[in-house]
Amino acid sequence: MPCATTTRHDIKACESLTFQPDQPQATMKFLTFAIAFFYHATTTYSTPIQSPVTGTVSAPTPGEDIAPGSTFSFHWQENNWCNSGYSSFTAYLYPGDNGAAPGINDVSDSGVLENALFNFGTYVVANFGLPRMGTPPPSALVMPDLSAVNGESFTNANFFITLVENYFGCPPDISVEYGLISIPIVYNATLSS
Repeated sequence: MPCATTTRHDIKACESLTFQPDQPQATMKFLTFAIAFFYHATTTYSTPIQSPVTGTVSAPTPGEDIAPGSTFSFHWQENNWCNSGYSSFTAYLYPGDNGAAPGINDVSDSGVLENALFNFGTYVVANFGLPRMGTPPPSALVMPDLSAVNGESFTNANFFITLVENYFGCPPDISVEYGLISIPIVYNATLSS
């Protein structure tokens, strides 16, 4: 609606509401900020966030010799620091190239351990008396025979049993974090350790 004025005071008030030459610069600054803010808020980052805490594994023990096809003890104790209703993890057999355990950069943004030799499964623990959901962690796992699984044969191989834990809704408002636990083992040992 155009300004219809009759007094000098009304003309000044009307001019302050109309477009001024220096306003495009302020408008562009605001739009640049708004676009950058919304881009940052909606961007998915390619590197997952690593949890500062993890559960613990008491079996298998570090350096344990495990033969293909054998059953070995497995025990994981959760650390539900995010107070989630359910705690989950996926267990993997990881090759440990150059003796190095996997790091957070080896985990995809969907929580999958890349370059793993074998996936033992995903397991879920119900917390706070909630009903069971998914498969609970077993007390033992079976070591795969990799020559039958993917045609690769290994002897005296330094591998890792690696767990990728999922932490949902952790403070401060992080949607998901991943905890990594790696236990070194010797796959298909023919030499006594």
